[in-house]
Amino acid sequence: MIGAVVAAVVVAGAVAAVQSGGNPLSSDESDAPETTQDAADAFFPGYARAVTDVGKERGWPPVTRAGFDAQRGPEGALLIGSPDEVVEKIHRHSEALGGISRITFQMNVASLPHASLMRAIELIGTTVAPALHEELANIPSE
Repeated sequence: MIGAVVAAVVVAGAVAAVQSGGNPLSSDESDAPETTQDAADAFFPGYARAVTDVGKERGWPPVTRAGFDAQRGPEGALLIGSPDEVVEKIHRHSEALGGISRITFQMNVASLPHASLMRAIELIGTTVAPALHEELANIPSE
């Protein structure tokens, strides 16, 4: 297993949590996205603004929605979706890289509502991390 660190973004919402056996959002978390598409739509403007601003200094072209959506795809770098979708994508990347030992979730605090960020952090801790730990426990050691 290599010691790769994968940068990622996770936004998960109420419908995804319920589908994964979690609880629906409480009323004070109503800003959180409910579907994977809602999450992508909520995340894109801030992501595009931040990456485009950095890109100006580095000579990169502006971020497009098509490029963003490609990064959401099965082989892209962004992890946006239900906890199950995120776990599947992390697993796919781990297999492609020969195993990863760490993953870092970078979350854009400037462009998403606080409730969305807190819900995503909660789902990482209560659903994504336990599923990945379980998966690792079932991999035979060499």
